[in-house]
Amino acid sequence: MKRPIIIPEDVWANSQLSIVRHTGSISINGDVYTIVNKDGIDVFALSNPHSKYYVKGDMVIPPGEPCDLCDIMAIKLYRQYGRERMLAATSQVDNDLDRLTELKAILKDTKQ
Repeated sequence: MKRPIIIPEDVWANSQLSIVRHTGSISINGDVYTIVNKDGIDVFALSNPHSKYYVKGDMVIPPGEPCDLCDIMAIKLYRQYGRERMLAATSQVDNDLDRLTELKAILKDTKQ
């Protein structure tokens, strides 16, 4: 079974993975996933008063805004290329063992 790089909110929010909304991060078979907003900023940066991404209030990601579970190794790519390109590119990744290297190559080959 292929290991996901991104798990969209519509997949994880109403599943057993929904526990992550209480912790912000989860480990699945050794891969660590963190909730990120549509810009690729993780919930820990959004809720840290010392972060430049700090958001005041109870909800750091407003209702209706997409929030995905992203492999922590791919968060930088998520920020750089954006949500839509990442979702499209991750569906093309075949090599489970070297999936991030393959993802980088796919993202570089696609145009904005």
